[in-house]
Formats: sequence, C-alpha cells, structure tokens
Amino acid sequence: MNTYCTISILKRVNKPLQSIQSLGFAMPFQPSMWDDKSTQCALDITTHNIESKLKNSYSDEFSQYMLQRLQQLFTTLNFTTHRKSIATIISADAVKVMYLNFPVRLFISTNKFISVLKLLVGIKQEAGFYLLINSKTNRCIYE
Repeated sequence: MNTYCTISILKRVNKPLQSIQSLGFAMPFQPSMWDDKSTQCALDITTHNIESKLKNSYSDEFSQYMLQRLQQLFTTLNFTTHRKSIATIISADAVKVMYLNFPVRLFISTNKFISVLKLLVGIKQEAGFYLLINSKTNRCIYE
C-alpha cells in the first residue's frame, strides 16, 4: 500500500498600511572623483536597494511616496563635494543630508527612530600607510 502525502505551505505576507517614521541610509558618494556614469550608477543601486526593502515591508502607495522623496533628494545633492560618502535621514517633516570624510558601505534602515551612529555601522577602515621594518633577526609591519 503506497501512501502519498503532499504538504503545501502557503505564506501570506501582510504589509502594514501605516507608514514608517524614518528612512535612513548611508552610501558611498564621491562625485568629484567619479565620472558621471559612476555617480549615476551609485544612485541607481541605492534607489533599487531602498525600493526592494520598502516593497517587501510596506504598502505600494507608501513605497512610491518615499521613492519620490528620494528622487527629489538626489536632485538636490552637492555634486561638487570632495567628501567620500553621505548619510541621509528622511523623516515625515525633514530631510537631513550629512557629507562624510570617510568611506562607508551601503546601509539602509527603516525604523521609528534612526540615529546617525546606527547608519555608520558600515564604516570602511582604511590604513593611512604601512611601514615594514626588515632586519636580520625579525620583520615587523606597522600601520
């Protein structure tokens, strides 16, 4: 006697209708060192990542609203800056952009409260220079 059993699991995702309080992200941004194509590519990658994060968690109307605000923000950025990255917080009533002197990895957060320190978890630490001391008895390298 053969018994066949099939189990089907249906996952239903309920997207909340309420909106988030804040959207924050940190991204590499060096328009004075990059050409126009590289700068636009960095903005497109950031937009795509934010869009996928919003569409997975929130309603389509709210996602479109936040993406429109993001596009408005990108048009007002300072493209002559010599900084290496930006950290941005978009809340219901304000938009804050901070130009940073150090490189970061792309990080996106959607919470009720977003702090700048939380956005900067992806700081890339780069050594200024290395010093190698080579002698007959030992070798040492210093950062």
